[in-house]
Amino acid sequence: MGEPTQDAQKSKRRLPVNHGVRVAFGKKLREARKAKNLSIRKLHDLTGVAYTFLSKVERGQSGISIDTAALLASKLGIPLWELLRTVSEEDPDE
Repeated sequence: MGEPTQDAQKSKRRLPVNHGVRVAFGKKLREARKAKNLSIRKLHDLTGVAYTFLSKVERGQSGISIDTAALLASKLGIPLWELLRTVSEEDPDE
C-alpha cells in the first residue's frame, strides 16, 4: 500500500461540521412547512428543490445554501430570519 493521496490527507484535516446547526435549521424548516400544510413533494413543486434534498435538510443530514434557504422561506411565506433565528438560539448540543 502506498502513501495516502493528497485528497485523503485534506479530508482528514477538514473541520467538523456543526451538526446541531443543521438539525436546528431542519427542525424549523419542517415546522414551517407543516404549518402551511405542505408535503415535501408539494414544497418541491413550488420551489424546484429536489424532495430528497429537502428531506435530508429537514433531518439535518445536508447543509443548505443561503440562496436555497431564501427561496424556501419565500415560498413558505416567512422571512428568512425566521428560519435562521432558531438556529442561533438553539443549543447545538441538545
